[in-house]
Amino acid sequence: MRTFLKKLFLNNRLRKFLSILLAITIWLVMNHSMVITKTVSNVRVRIKNIPKGETVVDMQPNGILNRRVNLTITGSKSFLKDLSTDDVEVVLDALGKEKEWISTISKSNIQTDNPDIKITQGIKKVAPQNLLIKLSKLLKENIPIIVTEPIGTPPEGYEFLTVWPHQLHMSVQGPEEIVRQLKNNGVKLTFNLSSVSKSTLDDLFKSKTKMKEDVVSYFVPNYWKMIAMPTLSSQLVEINDPNARLLRIDFLRNERFKIRDPLPIALFFPFRVINELNPERTHLMPNQVVEKQQDLPIMKSPLYVKGVSRFFFETVQDMLQIVILVDPRRENSHLSWSIQLVNANELENRYVRSFMSDVSNQKIYKLQPFLRENYLRNRFRSFISRLEITNLDGSTLEIDPILEGESIIVNEKSDN
Repeated sequence: MRTFLKKLFLNNRLRKFLSILLAITIWLVMNHSMVITKTVSNVRVRIKNIPKGETVVDMQPNGILNRRVNLTITGSKSFLKDLSTDDVEVVLDALGKEKEWISTISKSNIQTDNPDIKITQGIKKVAPQNLLIKLSKLLKENIPIIVTEPIGTPPEGYEFLTVWPHQLHMSVQGPEEIVRQLKNNGVKLTFNLSSVSKSTLDDLFKSKTKMKEDVVSYFVPNYWKMIAMPTLSSQLVEINDPNARLLRIDFLRNERFKIRDPLPIALFFPFRVINELNPERTHLMPNQVVEKQQDLPIMKSPLYVKGVSRFFFETVQDMLQIVILVDPRRENSHLSWSIQLVNANELENRYVRSFMSDVSNQKIYKLQPFLRENYLRNRFRSFISRLEITNLDGSTLEIDPILEGESIIVNEKSDN
């Protein structure tokens, strides 16, 4: 056996070595000379030499089209077997072109930044395909960004109040048609309340109790200040409005506040009904819901307020009343009612002055005085729209005023 192996490897060594060398050479030559066809998908397209003051529709700021192409390439097997999408790009020349033109992609349009890839040696041909390129005027405009109502659920123990500012602007440039459309329609920015942690708000709440502040303001992180504009960019774009630094989501603690005094009830008569119903003779009837003190109708039961901050509540609680709209033309004699804030303008001014005069919490606003005042007025009005009257058990106050002749009877609203 040993003699056999010795003869196999040692006899005619030179001849066997030359045979192996020749076989390797033939394999290498064949491998490099073998021609195959391969499709490379999603190849980026770049436009160069764009005339000054113009751009290409559907092109990103870096000169790459949002569209991509599939290339059918014929070339050597050794070259194409490892060729990927990121290795090559199609480069089209806009020099001397006007309006729109059809560019035919060929081998001459294929380029690479990789010095190890030899395009001219590896590619024999590229299956021709046409690409419509359209030039457009390069336009720069400020487009509106509309901050919408957030989605998601606030952390336990908190409720959403508002987002401020409600609108921003962003400077963009691109093809005239696309930029004008963006300016007309605006771009929406929506935050997700579920992304705000309870621990973060708890820490903010603890810090705010050391200063005069009645909401928990969560300042939006920079990575939230991104918008999608697929017609201009394939990636999210950061908002470049300087006021984006002011973006905050205001939260309230889930609290209820007891109204100190009984809630008065007033009647409102539209002028058009005074010939049908005499306001002097029409009156509220005392019952288990309503009583009169010094001829002033009031709610008997103790009531509470929720949906607002403590400071807002303390500012307005003496100016709340129930107003019943007396309209005999309503069906079934059931009258509508609402909660009214008396002298709302003066209360708003008082609320704003109180915060504007306190310099201890200026750092949390990060606002110039006129913006700060605007922010506080928006906050006050948000409270008005959210204010809710509740019963002792936490249920929403529901009453059912009924007009019977010249008497108005207020009952607790039935589920039926």
